[in-house]
Amino acid sequence: MGREHWSDEQLIAHVYGVGPEDGHLSGCAECRSRLEPIEARAEDFLERASATDVPADFLAAQRRTIYARLGGNSGRFAVRRWAPALAAVALVAGIAMFEQQRGGMNTDRISDAELVQQASQLAEDSTPQAVAPIEALFGE
Repeated sequence: MGREHWSDEQLIAHVYGVGPEDGHLSGCAECRSRLEPIEARAEDFLERASATDVPADFLAAQRRTIYARLGGNSGRFAVRRWAPALAAVALVAGIAMFEQQRGGMNTDRISDAELVQQASQLAEDSTPQAVAPIEALFGE
Protein backbone atom coordinates (compact mmCIF):
# COMPACT_ATOMS: atom_id res chain seq x y z
CA MET A 1 0.00 0.00 0.00
CA GLY A 2 1.57 3.28 -1.12
CA ARG A 3 1.54 6.49 0.81
CA GLU A 4 -0.84 9.25 -0.24
CA HIS A 5 0.56 12.45 -1.71
CA TRP A 6 0.74 15.50 0.50
CA SER A 7 -1.97 18.15 0.20
CA ASP A 8 -1.14 21.72 -0.75
CA GLU A 9 -1.67 22.72 2.89
CA GLN A 10 0.88 20.15 4.03
CA LEU A 11 3.39 21.36 1.45
CA ILE A 12 2.92 24.99 2.53
CA ALA A 13 3.27 23.97 6.17
CA HIS A 14 6.52 22.18 5.27
CA VAL A 15 7.88 25.38 3.69
CA TYR A 16 7.33 27.19 6.99
CA GLY A 17 8.80 24.36 9.05
CA VAL A 18 5.62 23.08 10.65
CA GLY A 19 4.65 20.36 8.18
CA PRO A 20 4.71 16.60 8.58
CA GLU A 21 8.04 14.94 9.31
CA ASP A 22 7.40 11.51 7.84
CA GLY A 23 10.10 11.63 5.14
CA HIS A 24 7.54 11.50 2.34
CA LEU A 25 9.26 14.20 0.27
CA SER A 26 12.49 12.25 0.07
CA GLY A 27 10.77 9.38 -1.70
CA CYS A 28 8.06 11.15 -3.74
CA ALA A 29 9.14 12.98 -6.88
CA GLU A 30 5.62 14.25 -7.59
CA CYS A 31 5.30 16.00 -4.23
CA ARG A 32 8.83 17.46 -4.57
CA SER A 33 7.88 18.89 -7.98
CA ARG A 34 4.72 20.43 -6.47
CA LEU A 35 6.80 21.83 -3.59
CA GLU A 36 9.31 23.71 -5.81
CA PRO A 37 6.91 26.48 -7.03
CA ILE A 38 5.59 26.94 -3.49
CA GLU A 39 9.12 27.43 -2.16
CA ALA A 40 9.89 29.84 -5.02
CA ARG A 41 6.81 31.94 -4.20
CA ALA A 42 7.71 32.00 -0.51
CA GLU A 43 11.27 33.13 -1.27
CA ASP A 44 10.00 35.79 -3.70
CA PHE A 45 7.61 37.09 -1.07
CA LEU A 46 10.33 37.29 1.57
CA GLU A 47 12.67 39.12 -0.83
CA ARG A 48 9.99 41.68 -1.74
CA ALA A 49 9.08 42.16 1.90
CA SER A 50 12.67 42.86 2.90
CA ALA A 51 13.16 45.22 -0.08
CA THR A 52 10.27 47.40 1.03
CA ASP A 53 11.30 47.83 4.65
CA VAL A 54 9.56 50.75 6.30
CA PRO A 55 11.91 53.04 8.23
CA ALA A 56 11.78 52.52 11.99
CA ASP A 57 11.29 56.24 12.68
CA PHE A 58 8.18 56.26 10.47
CA LEU A 59 6.73 53.31 12.37
CA ALA A 60 7.61 54.93 15.71
CA ALA A 61 5.87 58.16 14.68
CA GLN A 62 2.84 56.22 13.55
CA ARG A 63 2.75 54.34 16.85
CA ARG A 64 2.99 57.62 18.83
CA THR A 65 0.10 59.06 16.82
CA ILE A 66 -2.05 56.02 17.55
CA TYR A 67 -1.22 56.13 21.26
CA ALA A 68 -2.02 59.85 21.35
CA ARG A 69 -5.41 59.22 19.77
CA LEU A 70 -6.19 56.36 22.12
CA GLY A 71 -5.12 58.20 25.24
CA GLY A 72 -6.24 61.69 24.22
CA ASN A 73 -8.52 63.67 26.50
CA SER A 74 -10.35 65.54 23.81
CA GLY A 75 -14.02 66.18 24.49
CA ARG A 76 -15.54 63.67 22.13
CA PHE A 77 -13.27 60.82 23.29
CA ALA A 78 -14.03 61.61 26.94
CA VAL A 79 -17.78 61.44 26.26
CA ARG A 80 -17.40 58.08 24.53
CA ARG A 81 -15.39 56.75 27.44
CA TRP A 82 -17.84 57.87 30.15
CA ALA A 83 -21.14 57.40 28.27
CA PRO A 84 -21.79 53.81 29.41
CA ALA A 85 -21.14 54.69 33.06
CA LEU A 86 -23.35 57.78 32.87
CA ALA A 87 -26.13 55.77 31.22
CA ALA A 88 -25.96 53.17 34.00
CA VAL A 89 -26.14 55.86 36.71
CA ALA A 90 -29.11 57.48 34.96
CA LEU A 91 -30.88 54.13 34.71
CA VAL A 92 -30.39 53.37 38.40
CA ALA A 93 -31.56 56.87 39.36
CA GLY A 94 -34.63 56.52 37.15
CA ILE A 95 -35.54 53.17 38.68
CA ALA A 96 -35.11 54.58 42.19
CA MET A 97 -37.36 57.56 41.40
CA PHE A 98 -40.00 55.27 39.84
CA GLU A 99 -40.00 53.00 42.89
CA GLN A 100 -40.25 55.99 45.20
CA GLN A 101 -43.28 57.36 43.33
CA ARG A 102 -44.92 53.94 43.24
CA GLY A 103 -44.73 53.68 46.98
CA GLY A 104 -41.52 51.85 47.51
CA MET A 105 -40.72 48.22 47.27
CA ASN A 106 -43.37 45.63 47.96
CA THR A 107 -43.18 45.11 51.71
CA ASP A 108 -45.75 42.29 51.84
CA ARG A 109 -43.63 39.42 53.00
CA ILE A 110 -44.82 35.93 53.63
CA SER A 111 -43.44 33.46 56.11
CA ASP A 112 -41.52 30.37 55.10
CA ALA A 113 -44.47 28.18 56.06
CA GLU A 114 -46.83 30.15 53.80
CA LEU A 115 -44.34 29.91 50.95
CA VAL A 116 -44.10 26.15 51.32
CA GLN A 117 -47.88 25.88 51.49
CA GLN A 118 -48.32 27.91 48.28
CA ALA A 119 -45.65 25.89 46.49
CA SER A 120 -47.27 22.61 47.49
CA GLN A 121 -50.67 23.85 46.28
CA LEU A 122 -49.15 24.70 42.92
CA ALA A 123 -47.51 21.29 42.73
CA GLU A 124 -50.77 19.47 43.60
CA ASP A 125 -52.77 21.27 40.91
CA SER A 126 -52.37 19.17 37.77
CA THR A 127 -53.90 21.82 35.48
CA PRO A 128 -51.50 24.51 34.29
CA GLN A 129 -52.64 28.06 35.04
CA ALA A 130 -52.56 28.95 31.34
CA VAL A 131 -55.25 26.33 30.63
CA ALA A 132 -57.69 27.62 33.27
CA PRO A 133 -59.22 30.43 31.09
CA ILE A 134 -59.79 27.99 28.23
CA GLU A 135 -61.45 25.47 30.53
CA ALA A 136 -63.69 28.24 31.89
CA LEU A 137 -65.01 28.84 28.37
CA PHE A 138 -66.19 25.26 28.08
CA GLY A 139 -67.11 24.71 31.72
CA GLU A 140 -70.58 23.94 32.92
